[in-house]
Amino acid sequence: MKRRSFLRTAALAAPAGMLKPVSIYAERARKNTGYYGVHQFVEDHPEAVFIMKTDVDVKTNADAIRAEGMKFASQVLVPKDNSGVPVSHLVPIKPNITGGGGGTFETMGIITDPNFVEGVIESMKNLGVDKKKFHIREVNCINWEKHPYWPIVKRTGADLHNMNARVPGIDNERLSNWSKNHDEIDPDELVWVDVPDGVVFRKIPYLRPINAPDTFLLNIAKFKAHSMGLTLACKNFQGAVGNGYQHFCQKMGSVLTIPPEHRNPTVEQDIERCLKRHIGELPRWERPVKDADAQNRTAVDTYDTICQEIWTHRTLDSLSVTDFGLHIVEGIYGRDGNFGPGPNPEGNEDNPRGKAWDYMTNIVIFGKNPFRVDLVGKWLGGHEPGNFGFFHIAMERGMLDVMNPMNIPVYHWENGTAVRMPLTWFTRTPLKTFYL
Repeated sequence: MKRRSFLRTAALAAPAGMLKPVSIYAERARKNTGYYGVHQFVEDHPEAVFIMKTDVDVKTNADAIRAEGMKFASQVLVPKDNSGVPVSHLVPIKPNITGGGGGTFETMGIITDPNFVEGVIESMKNLGVDKKKFHIREVNCINWEKHPYWPIVKRTGADLHNMNARVPGIDNERLSNWSKNHDEIDPDELVWVDVPDGVVFRKIPYLRPINAPDTFLLNIAKFKAHSMGLTLACKNFQGAVGNGYQHFCQKMGSVLTIPPEHRNPTVEQDIERCLKRHIGELPRWERPVKDADAQNRTAVDTYDTICQEIWTHRTLDSLSVTDFGLHIVEGIYGRDGNFGPGPNPEGNEDNPRGKAWDYMTNIVIFGKNPFRVDLVGKWLGGHEPGNFGFFHIAMERGMLDVMNPMNIPVYHWENGTAVRMPLTWFTRTPLKTFYL
């Protein structure tokens, strides 16, 4: 057998609970070819999830975190022949940089660590990708002026600018106050994508160059809790959508702000039908819909069944029409709680105000399939009833074919070598949130 066929067969034949791991050696480094891509073994195994352990002592060790980003990218994003991605392609990067968090020691865990992203960018430059090809994108950011990503942008030369302006054509009467307070975005800043079979959307505006031709998209999420559940890869991507369309976890009123030609004409009836089927069947869908939680409200209530249902379908609509290069969850340190507030007791010597805590989890989770990456990530984070319904509906829509993370092939990635291991071999770090 050819070496690649033998390694592939050996990996697939290995039982999930095996005691002796199968080792799959990474490609040897090659000189720059003008093309690059995801390591071939990862490409050949979209059904698998890979976990790289990192070695960082404290979350403020920027040099160590940057080095881990460089090490990760140098092993996973490698030179290719002319079947790979040309170095001339743009590289949109979607980290989690919501809310302007990360500016202080207490809030660092809210965002994807900027030093890790810097390491990834610098490593990709060694593949021949010019600094002007990198575009960091996020819409859900409040405090742009003092954001901790600015120093990284200055050092790497990547493009990052405020893209909070709202999409033209939105119904201002129904918009949230945050969205109303922004001017209209330049149409050239958006990439519109058709969603012919969407449950909520028929067209979605993405922050250019996300979903533009000739791009290689990196989705770099954070290992953290949120009131909707652990954020991870699937939820992280909603911040790539233009203002007025991106509030996935709001009620039907938010959907109705979208121009009729951009949404499913029967969305209200379809969501109601889905709700009737899922209430009493899915965790967190059990909560009765109250009169006060009428569908025409735009406010978010993360306990509300309507919010869970709508968030799920909007997220699935978006994922279904996007071509990703790789999904990555940066978990060098992980955060529990919900942004700043947490479920932790007051008076702790490390956090006397009872806010969310960060833990040195020292892992990077990655793979080609965002659902499988998240299933493994949520197990490692000690959850997740909050997102069980999301995965269940993804299965209903034919986007996922596995629910039990123990049935997902998991590899320990170390020094360019992938070793098949049982999931239980990895350390779990419960990331608490107030609804559990």
